[in-house]
Amino acid sequence: MSSRLQGIDLDAVLKDGLNNHVTNAIASLSDAERTYHQNRPLKWAVFAGFLVAGIVFGIEVPKITNMLGASKYSRKSLDNIMHTLLGAYKFP
Repeated sequence: MSSRLQGIDLDAVLKDGLNNHVTNAIASLSDAERTYHQNRPLKWAVFAGFLVAGIVFGIEVPKITNMLGASKYSRKSLDNIMHTLLGAYKFP
């Protein structure tokens, strides 16, 4: 049953609009898929770069912090100098 308003077939307009909308959506999705496939190697390269950087930082940063945190010399003379200069003062 088709509804008509002043000589306009509303069912036909709705059907044509729906077909145009579906056609535009399919074209948009195919463009997005093509862009995705074109950028996929770049995404893997960025992932690999951050993976390598993460591994390097994950291995080297603990080594550096351990080296800076642990002294390789006797602190006895430094402690004596600081005791002479600051006395028994304790930092919070």
